[in-house]
Amino acid sequence: MCIYDMMKNPDVPLEDIVLRQAMTGSSYLLYPGIPGEKKREKYRTKSENIRLVYEYIQENRGSDYKVTWSEWLSAHSTQAAA
Repeated sequence: MCIYDMMKNPDVPLEDIVLRQAMTGSSYLLYPGIPGEKKREKYRTKSENIRLVYEYIQENRGSDYKVTWSEWLSAHSTQAAA
C-alpha cells in the first residue's frame, strides 16, 4: 500500500506516507530500532528498500516511469559501489 500511496501522492514526504499506512494497521517500515539481530536486519533492509522505491518514484514520475525499476536500481547500485 505504501508504494501505491507514493505513486498516487508523490508530493507527500515519505515519512508521512509510512506513518499514514502504519496508522491503518500496517508496520512502520522506517523503524530501525528492533531488538534481536535477525529482526533488526530484516527491518533495516525493509527501511532501505522503501526509501529506494520512494527515490525511484520521485526521480521517474515525470517521465511516466520510462526507466524501469530494474534499470534504475542497477544504475544506483553501480553508483553506490563506486
